[in-house]
Amino acid sequence: MLLLQKACQQQHPSPTMPTNAVEPVPVDADQVLMNEAPTNGQRIEDDDPAGCQKSAKKARAQKWQPPIRESYIEGSKSLVILFGWAGCRDRYLRKYSEFYESSGISNVRFTAPISHIRHFADYRPLAQRVFDQVFGKEGDNWPHDVYFHVFSMNGCSTFCALWDALKGTHYEAAFKQRVQGIIFDSSPANVSPNQSARAISFAGFPPPTSSVVRESVKGLLLTYFSVQRARIWVQSMWDEGVYERNFAYYRMLAIDDLPQRQCYLYGPGDEICTHSSIEEFAETQREAGKQTTLHCFPDSAHCQHMRTHTEEYQRLCVSFINDEE
Repeated sequence: MLLLQKACQQQHPSPTMPTNAVEPVPVDADQVLMNEAPTNGQRIEDDDPAGCQKSAKKARAQKWQPPIRESYIEGSKSLVILFGWAGCRDRYLRKYSEFYESSGISNVRFTAPISHIRHFADYRPLAQRVFDQVFGKEGDNWPHDVYFHVFSMNGCSTFCALWDALKGTHYEAAFKQRVQGIIFDSSPANVSPNQSARAISFAGFPPPTSSVVRESVKGLLLTYFSVQRARIWVQSMWDEGVYERNFAYYRMLAIDDLPQRQCYLYGPGDEICTHSSIEEFAETQREAGKQTTLHCFPDSAHCQHMRTHTEEYQRLCVSFINDEE
């Protein structure tokens, strides 16, 4: 009997781990997904490295958030929030931050990435994140007078989303009282499907991308936006608010408490947001009792007014913020 027990032990060793064995390494699933090594240095072998890399890229894309750049100047009484145009890179928007900084004005800059946008409602979580980071989730951190500086309809859409996010909060009235004005660069305008397609295709495929690729994308976008407009037009026959839920221009027309002081920087050289549409919007605001200032640059393109007229543009913006008009 004793010999039989020993034979069994040799064939089926005890599960007890030898003292010199390496214990199994607990692995965080997130680390594997993000293609990171565990913190204790143990290496994980993967039978499908290509698939793992794809999963890691997908996870990083899902977790990536567009940056919010904050620059606070000691002694500044004003805070300017800049919302960039579609396809705006931070190095471009930083030039606007720099001239505000040189004038002693604090600022925050953010651009909603067009790759994250499928519908107008997609701006809401992006704008909410900006507000939460800058002013606190309870909306109780605003030692400055606040100004907005928005570019094109991407900037206007981000502003609308933030403005609407305030509705119904206990700090809505207090915050809006702190907002002293808004600067519109190349906006707001009722943009046609062709203009929208042109703007987004250029933002997504700028030079030196092949013009053939860009024009192909533009054609696809034009078809999409045209169908969308037709669908919304039909829906408007029984749904009165469908336009303002889908287009920032109509949403801004419907907002009755936009900032009292408004500055419009635009020009006839803009082929995306036409000067006539911008002037029509400004006129509706003037009739609503808002204080509007319009400055028409004769020869600069869409969102290129500062590049073409640097000193004049910067002077107009700083004077508006400092209320030196």
